[in-house]
Amino acid sequence: PSLEGLDIGYLQKLEYPLQENKYVNFLIRKLFPATLQTPDSKKKFIKNWRRVVKELKKTPDIIYSRSFPLSSALTAQQLKFHYNIPWVMHLSDPWADAPWVSRKHGIYEKNKKLERSCFESADKISFTTRKAFDFYSREYPQFIHKYIILPNVFDEEELEPTLSPTTFSKLRIVYTGGMSGNRGPEYIINVVEHLRNKGFNVDEKIELILAGEADRKNLAYIEGLRFPYVKFVGRKSYRDAKELQKSAHLLLIFDEPLKDVSHTMFFPSKILDYLVAGKKMFAITSRGSEVDLTFKKYGWPSFSHDQLDEAAGFLEIAYQNLDREDYFKQTIIPDDFSAKKNAKRLVSLMETLWRKQ
Repeated sequence: PSLEGLDIGYLQKLEYPLQENKYVNFLIRKLFPATLQTPDSKKKFIKNWRRVVKELKKTPDIIYSRSFPLSSALTAQQLKFHYNIPWVMHLSDPWADAPWVSRKHGIYEKNKKLERSCFESADKISFTTRKAFDFYSREYPQFIHKYIILPNVFDEEELEPTLSPTTFSKLRIVYTGGMSGNRGPEYIINVVEHLRNKGFNVDEKIELILAGEADRKNLAYIEGLRFPYVKFVGRKSYRDAKELQKSAHLLLIFDEPLKDVSHTMFFPSKILDYLVAGKKMFAITSRGSEVDLTFKKYGWPSFSHDQLDEAAGFLEIAYQNLDREDYFKQTIIPDDFSAKKNAKRLVSLMETLWRKQ
């Protein structure tokens, strides 16, 4: 609800609700796994392109699609075929080569075929990270002239002008985001317990707040913890998550350990929310990942999953600076992720494509 005020500025809005049932999807996933993964469970949306053509009052000059879900790209492709106008396709994550795409039942091959078709049809393709840009440059070098990087962004108007008081007697570490599969809180738990083994009284000096949705595996892990410093608060609204971030001393990012280069191109959008909160953040991620490279570029603390001693030392020093509010202030806010700057780039791209028609 807190985002409804942003739903303005359009000439016409067409909405096509999708009826989904998680139990039905579960059965389909078990019996016909390819159905919900080529490309996703929202594929019924694609059929709405004919309704769009009938109901749009004015012929568009350009098409812009954002994925995920990938069904939005395939819907845009149909509209591209119908109107024969420029199409900018944005991919926030890789398509067929994402780690969650199954290699069974021909699912990968089908998604690869859909992916290539969209790459051929789109006039421009934007990615959120340099790693994604480089990956697809190797995958489809013939389309490299179409590629552009448009990162996830933050709104400068939301930047906190001053720090909210940190009145807690414990070092408060906050994570807000999803916990699924191998991307779970055990990595930060390992760090804190390593600190305990060094003789640091973590139960008295540290508070770890985990907020967000956790899948069955991670929920079971969290519920099995018997550490007083861990507090799981579940899913929070956008507004509540922002307030929680502002109450922290340190904001946390963690990724699952990955070796495959095609799986290290993700840049969580929560990092931009963290920047807006104005608090120091640190990451536990794979060496050479997009998160690791970005954090090191801007001098933000980043540790690999096996750097327990280094990460534990960072937390110990942070606790020693608990009475210095300026120590926990985020001093580097790069304009590379500015919404205003990147919106101008997108507008310029669209205008160029429109003029070339």
